[in-house]
Amino acid sequence: WHPSSYRNHRNNWTMGLWLPLFVAGKIWKNAQVLFRTSLKDWRPFLQLKVNRLVSMLHGESLEIERRTEETRETHWHVERVTRATFYAVARYAVRPYSGRLLNIVASRRRVAESIVDTRRVWEALAGGESQTVEVAAEDSGLLFTLPHVEDVSTCVQAFLAADATNNTLCDRSDRVMRM
Repeated sequence: WHPSSYRNHRNNWTMGLWLPLFVAGKIWKNAQVLFRTSLKDWRPFLQLKVNRLVSMLHGESLEIERRTEETRETHWHVERVTRATFYAVARYAVRPYSGRLLNIVASRRRVAESIVDTRRVWEALAGGESQTVEVAAEDSGLLFTLPHVEDVSTCVQAFLAADATNNTLCDRSDRVMRM
């Protein structure tokens, strides 16, 4: 989460448009599903979507919505938190840090070749020793879910314990540990 990665999120007007963008994204995802579906299954798919829309407009819930309400709420909140985080990170003023740094990286995250990978930029800002730990998660948000959070916890505990023993979990020449 380095600010240079999220410059396009600096503008406040995108935060104001998060709801329309969220709705447009949902419509786009549903259209993609529809176009991958056989023509004979379009009618039930579209009928379900129309029923959901009508029930939402009337403030009612369909049975299928009651069963999936938690999932929908999660998607809604994840999108909102993600946009707010991008906005905050883009506006963050980076300053050097005089202490030790533990940088935990989601190693299975795919970064497009056209994007500068800033996950390891933080190490240059640390005045003290820095250590990078790679945890096999698809993105940084998943680092706080099972089973990855256990690896993160182990790394943080070992990093803090290293203050007393001056030992780290990684090879000193490499400074990268893989979980």
